[in-house]
Amino acid sequence: MAYVQHEWVSGETITEALLDHLETQYDEGVARINNKLLSHTRAMDAASGSVAYTGYGFQPKGLIVLAQTGNAVLGCSFGLADVNVLDLTMYFTETNIKYMTTKLVSLWETYASKGQEAVLDSYDADGFTLTWTRTGATAAGTATLYVLAIR
Repeated sequence: MAYVQHEWVSGETITEALLDHLETQYDEGVARINNKLLSHTRAMDAASGSVAYTGYGFQPKGLIVLAQTGNAVLGCSFGLADVNVLDLTMYFTETNIKYMTTKLVSLWETYASKGQEAVLDSYDADGFTLTWTRTGATAAGTATLYVLAIR
């Protein structure tokens, strides 16, 4: 492989030998970031409670979650979680886009009165566990969660 030499501000130079070394480490799996994308479903009329999501093949250290219900106005949420099990979500109301730092998923049929929200409880050996809270008498329907788990 041909490489272009790059000089950092400190004056150190990345040489072809260093790049070959890094490439070898990558090929051996040392420098790889493992991730897996899976989809899951959640019944919008399901009762509150904890749900384990598995099939990832490793214990994640972070999650990116895109969730949708098919409701054109309120049924969309984008959530992030880090290694410290901290949640952040951005979601839609009838008139605004909002965010909160206490939930990973927030899906509404009618904002603040009928919906499902989830917090990240734990990273597990093969996935993660969410605790869902149902608010109000939500109608039947299915939410789809697209989860990128990062190790």
